[in-house]
Amino acid sequence: MSAPSAAVDICNLALDYLGQQPISSIEVPESQTEEIMARWYDHTRQICLREYVWNFATKYQVIPRTGAGSAYFVDAYSKPNDFIRLLGIGERRDLPTYLDYEITEGTIMVTNGGDNGLPIWYTKDVTNVASFDPLFVNIFALRLALKVSYKFTLKKGMVDLLNGMLKVEEAKATSVDGQERPPRRVQESKYHRARRGIGYGQAASRYYEFE
Repeated sequence: MSAPSAAVDICNLALDYLGQQPISSIEVPESQTEEIMARWYDHTRQICLREYVWNFATKYQVIPRTGAGSAYFVDAYSKPNDFIRLLGIGERRDLPTYLDYEITEGTIMVTNGGDNGLPIWYTKDVTNVASFDPLFVNIFALRLALKVSYKFTLKKGMVDLLNGMLKVEEAKATSVDGQERPPRRVQESKYHRARRGIGYGQAASRYYEFE
């Protein structure tokens, strides 16, 4: 079978997991199944991109300063249009940043970032299916199948099976991604942790965090 090259290919993989007939398009949906898949496709894709640190979706960019931030955060910078998740601040991903930051709807605010732009690493919103990593495709299709499963089946055994398969694929992705690049540390603002009442001996996510 050829690699998926369009959104409908991902949808049909998800439908295969559910034992449903394939569809022709989600761009101009004509059947109820196509309408369901069209509603959930982009939402699920962005969830999968945001939840994991994918090498194929990692991007470096220097973003422009837009002005002052707030009483606590001195500088504000424009968030890229394709921004999904911040992975790091600085020219190198493997070095920690000690800048506190806050992400709002359109900006990233930091303490003393400077006027020459802020270098960041982030997960970008990849829409081109041909660019997807094969492991991402598997996780995306399984997650999509789970999201729409209530529309096609109420069998708990089917949902449990899909969840089990998803855990296996997640383990594969973590292992392979770690071989291609050292384990990724995602820093989090100390200011944020203090506000949320999380100490540095407590885990807030599946990723390591910088002190």
